[in-house]
Amino acid sequence: MELRLNRINAPEVKGEQRPLGLLSRNRALQLMPIGAMISIRTDKDATEKWGRYLADIYPAGFDSYCLNDRLVAEGFAKYYDGTGPKPI
Repeated sequence: MELRLNRINAPEVKGEQRPLGLLSRNRALQLMPIGAMISIRTDKDATEKWGRYLADIYPAGFDSYCLNDRLVAEGFAKYYDGTGPKPI
């Protein structure tokens, strides 16, 4: 199953955004290491144009911080509601 972080936009890891995209991806991996237990909250049947589920990720459970909001708070992503130009 592929997921996209809900409500936010982060720089791409390809193209001209690559340096910032790698910083954002690396920070997400620090907060949520591969193999870590996580909780995922999705909207039922809500997928984006590529078929990925839109998800809010909680690295230590629903009583923990939301990864999506943490990336925005630390400047690695910006909030985006899916309308208008994407913030970078």
